Amino acid sequence: MTRTFLQRLFSRSTLVLSALCSIAQANPITPTDTYLVPASTSLAAMPSLAGAIIADETTSFSYLGVSGSIQSKVVRETASGTLDFYWRVANDSTSERAVELFRVGSFNDPTLDFFNRTDSIGTINPGFVYSYAAHPGYFDVGFCDLSLLGACGDTSIGAGASSVLFMIRTSATEFAKTAIFDLSSGNSMSDAQFTFSPAAVPEPSTSALFGLGIAGLGVVCRNRRLIDRRQA
Repeated sequence: MTRTFLQRLFSRSTLVLSALCSIAQANPITPTDTYLVPASTSLAAMPSLAGAIIADETTSFSYLGVSGSIQSKVVRETASGTLDFYWRVANDSTSERAVELFRVGSFNDPTLDFFNRTDSIGTINPGFVYSYAAHPGYFDVGFCDLSLLGACGDTSIGAGASSVLFMIRTSATEFAKTAIFDLSSGNSMSDAQFTFSPAAVPEPSTSALFGLGIAGLGVVCRNRRLIDRRQA
């Protein structure tokens, strides 16, 4: 099901790339079918990004002549206690094609406050980010300039190259490995895998039902104690 949904989004993104929809140049990305030229930042420019790494993993990928790895990190900002989510894409030196798109779904923060980190390792800056109005929390990260939409080719992450760290700042304080991602080059794509995301917040109705359940459990326990005393 996840795979089918990502394939559907891929077909849609290909059409959108060819159509050259509206372009924005400010953060955050609102889910309105809009391209964003990501802002760049560094720890020196934004000291509030300082924090502790609480999750860091590297995942391998491969598809039709392309192989590489994705580094995924979660950082808790020291000042605010909120979480930032980082990724870096590396293409193996043996790959036959460049990596053009990194696509994420089910990311539980549709505002997408997105930045490139210029003080990280890597040489390729994401050139654009595209979000989906119909699917908040789904977005594409493209590794070429907006002027080359639909024809990124080797101007993206070529063999032996890697992207800089790119990130999303959130107001979340908890995380889970529940988002999905894949990568693509032209009409080829990798299998979908899981990555980090802000933890889902229960709907108010769910929280209310949970509260009623706890209250009901308390009543049952209290009545049980009264019965036990009478029988003693």
